[in-house]
Amino acid sequence: MDNDRFYDALRTMNGTLDYPAEELDAFYKDLSGRSLSDTQIERHLLWMSERCYQYLTAGRAHKAHRWLGFIQGALWARGFFSINALRDLNRKEQEHGDDNNDQ
Repeated sequence: MDNDRFYDALRTMNGTLDYPAEELDAFYKDLSGRSLSDTQIERHLLWMSERCYQYLTAGRAHKAHRWLGFIQGALWARGFFSINALRDLNRKEQEHGDDNNDQ
């Protein structure tokens, strides 16, 4: 998955979560190992996705991809996406004619 497709996947997932970016940093700084509400979990996932952009820009694609997998798993567990929808989102490169067999 190249960076453009990675960004597309993040944008698609971020569209399911709607929080102002400035609230995310304040929220994250407030975490102290306590149990999180559903809303707090969703905010954390959005915070993580914002960091993925930074990791890609900084050349840390492996970390960004690990985080993407975590975010996708959490969104699946919370019922935002089906496994098939996430698989299709990750396989968009096949629609672009890439010959990548990385399944």
